Amino acid sequence: MKTGLSDIFRKFFSNSGIVKKGILSLIGTFLIKAVNLISIPVFSRLMSTDEYGDISIFMTYVSIFVVLLGLDFDGAVSRGCLDFKDRKNQFLSVGVAFTGFYTLIIICFINLFHSFFCKLLSIDWFQLNVLLLYSYASFLISYISAEYIFYFNYKMNTLLSMVVALCNFGVSVLLIKSIYSDNRFLGRMLGASMPTILIAAGVFIYLLNRGRDFCHKKYVCYFMKLGIPVVPHSLAHLVLSNSDKVMISSIISSGANGIYSLVYNVGWMLAVLTEALNNVWIPWMFRKMEAGDTGLLRKAFSIYMAGFAVITICLEAVSPEIVMLISPSGYWDGIRIVIWIVFSSFLSFMYILYVNLEFYEKKTFLIPVGTVMAAAINIILNVCFLKEYGYEFAAISTVLSYFALVVFHMCMVVFVLRKKIIHSGLFIFFIAFVLGISLVFQVFLDKLLVRILVMAASVLLIGFGSLISFKRLKDINKS
Repeated sequence: MKTGLSDIFRKFFSNSGIVKKGILSLIGTFLIKAVNLISIPVFSRLMSTDEYGDISIFMTYVSIFVVLLGLDFDGAVSRGCLDFKDRKNQFLSVGVAFTGFYTLIIICFINLFHSFFCKLLSIDWFQLNVLLLYSYASFLISYISAEYIFYFNYKMNTLLSMVVALCNFGVSVLLIKSIYSDNRFLGRMLGASMPTILIAAGVFIYLLNRGRDFCHKKYVCYFMKLGIPVVPHSLAHLVLSNSDKVMISSIISSGANGIYSLVYNVGWMLAVLTEALNNVWIPWMFRKMEAGDTGLLRKAFSIYMAGFAVITICLEAVSPEIVMLISPSGYWDGIRIVIWIVFSSFLSFMYILYVNLEFYEKKTFLIPVGTVMAAAINIILNVCFLKEYGYEFAAISTVLSYFALVVFHMCMVVFVLRKKIIHSGLFIFFIAFVLGISLVFQVFLDKLLVRILVMAASVLLIGFGSLISFKRLKDINKS
């Protein structure tokens, strides 16, 4: 029996209740991210470019300490809930108790040498402790969210995330407009951290009370075995995605970083879509891999890439106008780099396609190697050229770094793991095609009509080409 385009969608959406719940989870993710997207124009108008840059650096530090304090234990939750399904409450309780005790030790140590850390991070003692508490609180939210996602409890996950996002947004605006109108950085910092800390405290107590197991060697070893090896990857990925901001702030200015950070947030809206789609794609893909349905998967991968290429081109076409819409004119200088940030996000999506296959094959040791390499390339390029060419060069270094990740993971899967589920020719074509369109958009950065016409022609070309390709591949893909 031959598999056509309609068969793929039929098989995908008829795959029990998992995909349906995943799609609802996707909708919930978009609702949550919508709050964060709305916050961009609000805070870009409430804060100066310097203040916006400073808060982006603070949030970067938070991301780093989430990994250092949580030890990536949240990444072990899904597998642990499967392996210890009869005692999963005790398992999760031990993870919280261990990281809580470990975090307390780290906080005491850092406060003992607070002068050094305050100087290193360019913040005062109070901000340092808010940073540590906020980081661990953010880890706890991710920890319980991992449980909700594993059990497809999308309602609780969406509710929790929405409450955190709305409270962070609302309290931040309230503090900036009232008590901290003269120190808007502090108002934004406390507005984001206080609600998260309070909610996380409730999560901490809830998980401990539910499991009532605070120390179990078997569970601790399990968490450390699965979580700690991923820490280098997580840190390297944070360096890759945030080193630009830190280096722009230190080498050029906080104002330049504020502009870059806002444009980066616009360009990386695609990353939100990637994260949401992955929650649906991975369970389906893993089950099809397990069933050996490689023909269907090969075609599904092609459709997936084509669809995301179309979405990328559409976003690139209007991204300059999005920047102007959500920010005051002081940020518009960053329009020159927004298309390249969007293209970087597209490359991130493409390399994750291969990373998902590495996860399925349990070859996760390959992942940190590529991430560390890409982070090193990003830093070296910025050290060499950022001062000379300005913050705009950070967008180019980001593109080159993610392109290196794409090449690395493609080679690992095709030549080391010898998996040819993804059509390499189409993979390379879509990257080259989107790159070519990005160059055209960059040339016509100030001509919206031309970009719209190019976008329409590109979408039609991809759609027509995809239909022809899928017809030719009918005999290859069998259900």
